Amino acid sequence: ASAKRPNPTSQAPEAPRLDSLERGCVRLRRDVRTVWQLERKFEARMLENVRGWSRDIADMRDGVVDEIQEGQRAVVEKALEKTTESLVDARTRLAEAEAENLRLGDRCSALERRVADLAAAEDRLARLEARADRADRRFLDD
Repeated sequence: ASAKRPNPTSQAPEAPRLDSLERGCVRLRRDVRTVWQLERKFEARMLENVRGWSRDIADMRDGVVDEIQEGQRAVVEKALEKTTESLVDARTRLAEAEAENLRLGDRCSALERRVADLAAAEDRLARLEARADRADRRFLDD
């Protein structure tokens, strides 16, 4: 009958350990809450930074697109200017060639008329030579 009875006024031997564990749990909950709050603040800051980066990237992209378009526009305008000059030169050469063609056509027509006149003169000469030959033969025959 020497069983030990629990002393109602004294704490159980596990009590200090339980108190220590409870204090540890309280600290752990507080630390978890603090970490959670810090994570949310960090996420909010990073979200704002990323949004800022996104705006910066969009601005840079727009700037690059504008530069590319301006460069393309300048190249196209220069090409159009050269093409226009080339077309104007081609039209000028075409007008000159057409004028030369017309002049040569007129010259060809004049030469054709002259050839026709020469052919008529050859025919007349041939007739005169034939007449002269007949006259010579008549004179020799008489």
